[in-house]
Amino acid sequence: MQSFFLSYTATDGARSGITVFPSGDTGAPVVLVLPAMGAEAIFYRPFAEQLARQGFHGITADWRGKGLSSLRASRSVDFGFREIWHYDFPALFDRVRAQFPQNPIIVYGHSLGGQLAGLYLASHPETNVQGLVLHTACHVYYRNWGKHARKAWWAFYLFPLIARVWGYFPGHMFGFARREARTTMRDWGYAGRRGLYHAKGLLTDYDALGECLTLPILAVSLEDDWLAPRKGLEHLYALFPNAPVRHLHFDATVPEEKPLSHFNWVYRAEVFVKELKEWFSNNATGAGLPEKESTGRTNLLFAYVSN
Repeated sequence: MQSFFLSYTATDGARSGITVFPSGDTGAPVVLVLPAMGAEAIFYRPFAEQLARQGFHGITADWRGKGLSSLRASRSVDFGFREIWHYDFPALFDRVRAQFPQNPIIVYGHSLGGQLAGLYLASHPETNVQGLVLHTACHVYYRNWGKHARKAWWAFYLFPLIARVWGYFPGHMFGFARREARTTMRDWGYAGRRGLYHAKGLLTDYDALGECLTLPILAVSLEDDWLAPRKGLEHLYALFPNAPVRHLHFDATVPEEKPLSHFNWVYRAEVFVKELKEWFSNNATGAGLPEKESTGRTNLLFAYVSN
């Protein structure tokens, strides 16, 4: 079946969209793919197409500042984790459920998408979500980079500083990410230097709320992935002690293929969809689902402070 586009509007009025890659089975599980920093929804098209071929409804999504979004980071347009968690994600999940109201949902978070998804679902459980995939999604605390920890610390210090001075982060100039909002870089850098997820403008202790997540987790790491070391992935899912975790670690070498990396894995989608299908079939019990309510989510804590 042909893919199609749907728009959604965040609670503060920002517009963005999702692309649906439907399966032939209307009742099939939905896999919502959340992108890495610097990646847009369209990048995951090969993965979403493979999902559809293998019996899932694949959905790729952009939040503010990316791809289909009406916003672009600039000196006058700024946002961070707070806006993504509290404005974009609620509207995004509502849009997915409006299209697939009874289907189980698997959230497939790549890199930053996995970090934000895990912490969001721990504090704001979403109806119908039955699993979380952390694909090369690591806790960015600099010590997780081992012998390269000093270099990592400087990246977490300098990139947010550049964003603050420039007004946004011009990622193309540094070969890292893309055009990123200065507060997004501030939140990312804070986690990298201090080992804590603290969104500017919020009092919420997202690290502490990790114990509220009980969804089954599939964690995926790649050998020699310098953007997401295995230790960092283990650190991230350790924030969710009550969630059952299956961790798959892949050797970087694939016979007769280019070595797997932080981004090129989407072109070997069949490898990861196969593992996803097996994992979900063993975990599709409904465990971890919140009680249904009219809003589709249970808000455990909203705590705002002024900027």
